Amino acid sequence: MKYWAERWSELRQKEMVDFPEEFFIHDEFTTLCSPDDIMNGFSELYEVLHRIYGDMAQDAEGMLLPLFDMQEYDSFAKETRVSREASYKYAKLLYVLGCSGEPDHKCGLLVNVNELNRLCKELKVTNISRHLTILENYGFTAEGLETGRIKKGTEDITVRYINNTHLMDVLYLMAKKGAKKGIYLIALIPGSFYMFIISSFILSQKIGFSLPMTVAYIIAGILTALYFAGLIIAGKKYAANHEEE
Repeated sequence: MKYWAERWSELRQKEMVDFPEEFFIHDEFTTLCSPDDIMNGFSELYEVLHRIYGDMAQDAEGMLLPLFDMQEYDSFAKETRVSREASYKYAKLLYVLGCSGEPDHKCGLLVNVNELNRLCKELKVTNISRHLTILENYGFTAEGLETGRIKKGTEDITVRYINNTHLMDVLYLMAKKGAKKGIYLIALIPGSFYMFIISSFILSQKIGFSLPMTVAYIIAGILTALYFAGLIIAGKKYAANHEEE
């Protein structure tokens, strides 16, 4: 393993929990598919992501990842952080396809190109056409491209998954539910943790305010709670502005 992007991709794959034999499916998800179809599609999506992360961990260049050598950059370098973010790029792209598409009831999504470009820009996913081409190695097809590119002026493309009739429906349902109700919550767990650790350190140490540890922890807890609440409020405002009409 040579590049940081490969290392981070390996970690992403290891973070994937084992797929459960059964789990509760909310009624909101059954508007498009039956529970069995959702289970089947979700299982296939899990396997696809697992294979993608595995290939990213083995071939950074072939998967269009940044090529920052682990021997050249330490774990705190900017290049290492860029590599870590890049390890999420295919998961982000699949999420964006679900958000910007509508089911065509033929194993595919009719994806609005303007919305696709807007969301990819927000999530810092570039070279969309090239990444769609990479996804063809995992059973996806993109109709509406010319010579492997989304031609300027194209309004819609159709993305299908040929190996399972329900994967794209599940992708759509998960993306829409997440976009409307709380995708911003992803940042709460690590963000709140770092807020508490950093603020308590600054409050208690000599380089900061030199407060007693008990006092520092109390103040840090208050600051973390304010951060938590503020992010929820900001997330709800964002979700309201982007909710489907």
